Amino acid sequence: MTNQSIEKNGGVFPLATIIYDINSNLVDCEKDALNYFGYSDKQKFLNNFPKFIPPLQLNGFKSKNILENAIYTAINAGYCIIAKFWLESPKNGQVAYKLSFTRIRVKNDSYAIIHIHDIDSEN
Repeated sequence: MTNQSIEKNGGVFPLATIIYDINSNLVDCEKDALNYFGYSDKQKFLNNFPKFIPPLQLNGFKSKNILENAIYTAINAGYCIIAKFWLESPKNGQVAYKLSFTRIRVKNDSYAIIHIHDIDSEN
């Protein structure tokens, strides 16, 4: 696969990677998340990330409940996907993203690593 075909097919690499603990607290992120959401300071991003999550998704369900259920599923089953989750894009207003959740274990603790993918680039 060439670089051009990877770019054309998109979605191979996430736009952002964030990590939640078992209590649904955002605890860490990769530099890609800082860059995508326009932050240079990790702690400021972690504190402000909730502002990118609308209270309700377009289907009328509470965003917080959807995220908590997906984190719980990933930590207990190992993996979960939300095919379409709306976030406030720093550049484009509300945008639908695919969120893939994977359980990771560090020592005796479990976390959900979440990869945020651009749905449009996958089509």
